[in-house]
Amino acid sequence: LDKANPEGQAWEGGADPKEKPYGTFGGKTIFEAASEGTEQSQRVMGYLPTDEEWQSPNIYEETAAGAPMQEGEWGGSTQLPEHKVWFYYLQRLCNHCTYPGCLAACPRQAIYKRPEDGIVLIDQKRCRGYRKCVEACPYKKAMYRPSTRVSEKCIACYPRIEGKDPHISPDGAPLETRCMSACVGKIRLQGLVKKTKDGEWDNVPDNPLHFLIRDRRITLPLYPQFGTEPNGYYIPPRWAPRDYLEQMFGPG
Repeated sequence: LDKANPEGQAWEGGADPKEKPYGTFGGKTIFEAASEGTEQSQRVMGYLPTDEEWQSPNIYEETAAGAPMQEGEWGGSTQLPEHKVWFYYLQRLCNHCTYPGCLAACPRQAIYKRPEDGIVLIDQKRCRGYRKCVEACPYKKAMYRPSTRVSEKCIACYPRIEGKDPHISPDGAPLETRCMSACVGKIRLQGLVKKTKDGEWDNVPDNPLHFLIRDRRITLPLYPQFGTEPNGYYIPPRWAPRDYLEQMFGPG
């Protein structure tokens, strides 16, 4: 995107503090960049990862941004300095985006988004392994399996959510996703939110997702500038360098 729109991938201030509290992204999304005659003129701008990238997931993507800090320079925080040496673990998974790049790019229309819960799935009977979904997903969470010659991705454990896993839910009771149930720290949340007729989130204060995302606004989507409207949210580490955090989560 930086190559397609040099010096233009930036966040703009002055936004409505209620509707757009984190500002407005003034650059191009993966859809806009593709429609304006980039080298890969198609519905979604993307690329196929190299073998090196598959060996080191998210290489380059999360390389720290900004100039290195000099001795005695900290800046940014109003209470504590940013840590000069820092580390944190960021679990990466399919975001089941509202506007999935993988879905838009598939020439076979083998990818669909379930209307009842927003889960994005690949119909492997229709898939022919063209890998357009792998190319178009900016998070690189659609993957091609050479042994079956079709693409695969996270299915959000929909059999568990529907209570249709006979091995662990013989009575048909819905269950949480595997990644959520296996998390020893119990720091993951999942669920649905109610929406109004105009598509906005309904005000449900006792919903923990609404509390974290819309009320307190401490959870942020990863790389919102891609334009896919990801539905996975993260609580960013507080004391990592600000340029690095803004690169990944925007200015929120």
